[in-house]
Amino acid sequence: YIIESTYGLDRIVLALLFEGLHEEQISDTDSRIVFHIKPALAPIKLNILPLIKKKHAEKAKELYRMLAKYCMVQYEESGSIGKRYRRGDAIGIPYAITVDDTTLEQGTVTVRDRDTMEQSRQAVNRKMDGAMILIPKYIMEGTTPPATQEPSIRPTTARISIACMERLMAARIPCSR
Repeated sequence: YIIESTYGLDRIVLALLFEGLHEEQISDTDSRIVFHIKPALAPIKLNILPLIKKKHAEKAKELYRMLAKYCMVQYEESGSIGKRYRRGDAIGIPYAITVDDTTLEQGTVTVRDRDTMEQSRQAVNRKMDGAMILIPKYIMEGTTPPATQEPSIRPTTARISIACMERLMAARIPCSR
C-alpha cells in the first residue's frame, strides 16, 4: 500500500501507529494484536470489565462512574473476558480492572497489565463520595506498576522508527516491517 499524507503531524502519527501496533505470538495456536503505547500517552487509561454481566455489572458501573472523574475510562461487558482483554490490548488501553465475586466479598479487584498480561489483586483503597474506589498512583501518573518494569526500547526498534519516519517524510514509500 502507498499512503500519501501531507507533510506534517499526520506522517509522524502514522509512523508511531505503524511502530506501535504489533502481533504477538502467545502460543503455537494463539496470537494477539497489541498497540504498545506508553500509559501516559494512552487516551483511555482503564478498561472496566465485569466478569459476569448479570452479577457484577452494577459494581463495575459504579466503579466506572467514579473513575471517569479522574481519567478516561472504558466500560465493556459484551463477550468473554478474554475477548474483552484482547480488544483493550488492540486499542492500547494499558490497564484492565476486572470486577468479580472477590470484589463483592472482599473489596479487591483484578488489575491486568496490557504489556506483560500479568494480573494482580489490588485493594480498593481510596474513599470518595461515600464509596470505596481504586485509583492506583501508577495509573494516574501513567507509569508502570511497582512490581513490573516497562520493557526498554531496543536500539533496533529506535533505528527502525527513525528510518520509517525519514522514509515517510522524504518519499511516498509505505513504512513496513
